[in-house]
Amino acid sequence: MGNNIARFYCPPFPDTASDSTTMPSENIVIIGASWAGLYTAHSILKTLPKDSPNSKLILINPTSTFYWNVASPRLLTSSLLEASDLFIDLVPGFAQYPAQNFEFIQGTATSIVPTSSTVTVRTSEGDKQVAYTQLIIASGAKGISNVPWKNTPDIDLLREISNYKAKIAAANTIVISGGGPTAIETAGELATENPSKKVILIAGEARLLPGLPASAGTEAERQLKALNVEVIKGVRVEGETETGVRTSDGKTVEAEFFLPAHGVLPNNSFIPKEWQSVGGWLECDEYLRVKDHPNVWGVGDIVSYSFRNVGAVNETTAYVSTAIKTILAGGQAATKKFAWGIANKPVALVPIGKSGGTGYFFFMRAWSWLVWYLKGKDFMIAKLPTVVEGQVNTMGKKL
Repeated sequence: MGNNIARFYCPPFPDTASDSTTMPSENIVIIGASWAGLYTAHSILKTLPKDSPNSKLILINPTSTFYWNVASPRLLTSSLLEASDLFIDLVPGFAQYPAQNFEFIQGTATSIVPTSSTVTVRTSEGDKQVAYTQLIIASGAKGISNVPWKNTPDIDLLREISNYKAKIAAANTIVISGGGPTAIETAGELATENPSKKVILIAGEARLLPGLPASAGTEAERQLKALNVEVIKGVRVEGETETGVRTSDGKTVEAEFFLPAHGVLPNNSFIPKEWQSVGGWLECDEYLRVKDHPNVWGVGDIVSYSFRNVGAVNETTAYVSTAIKTILAGGQAATKKFAWGIANKPVALVPIGKSGGTGYFFFMRAWSWLVWYLKGKDFMIAKLPTVVEGQVNTMGKKL
């Protein structure tokens, strides 16, 4: 993948501003450059030079790379897939926009001061104060452990990927906790890649894939058992022991390695406490804005709605991007309340092994071969360059 990075560099478009002296400028700051932040930045920048040539978009992220974590279940379990296949430099994808309209700051947001409309960013050169007129928080979520399922800002992803790949390869018996797509996909990948290993999936709910209709969970369990995965439902892993894991029913399940694949936490260390919900998520109103702060917006997993999936990322970024572009064009944003499309419907594709899977798609259980074709054959890695360049989102929709 690294050999293809150079093709992202292309000459900036010429400055199309002809009479910008009377046009107001905006300083749009986006915190986070994973899925939500990346989509939002590209969407706004596609029209910013024309709508408001004096305005600038500033993207803040701890690293300059983008991690295709969709494929993490295969990355961690396969000897044929390396971390370098899923990481790509995100900055060259912005070379297509005028330099005066974009700035990337590699650093970690440590605080927001609403009274001065500034974000403090810790960089390798020290703290930096970044002023905003519009602030978009897209910091996302992280896993409950260091397992690199997500683009977690406070761990060394490459080191953890190497660490977990080695531990998984060395273990003969592996327990995976969780009953959602990540846990099921990982169990299926492990059982297919290493049929001699004993794989045990422990799910806390009474059935697998509780966010989808029951038929999808039943099919997932059937396919996993066909791969000799042991499925334990209705109990939770409460901790590790010297010989395995301890479950909520008081039993010990013996295993050489434990892989937690359930639960997420908000990346919220820099967000003012008064902006956070009980669980620590960003509390937004029906316009995806922070209460009493109409110039502060939330997109993606960090927002306090009850579900977090690719559809939610796509729909919230589209709404906020449109609102910001309306402001840049001199209009009044947020006159229409945010409304969900299909993101809050039971939609998911869950590959299981190398040739099948299950899920729910267009109000029906997805055929196994369709799950393989749309996602399972390569976990959509081929889309990585076009997503980083801002051409499409993961659903294939043009930005």
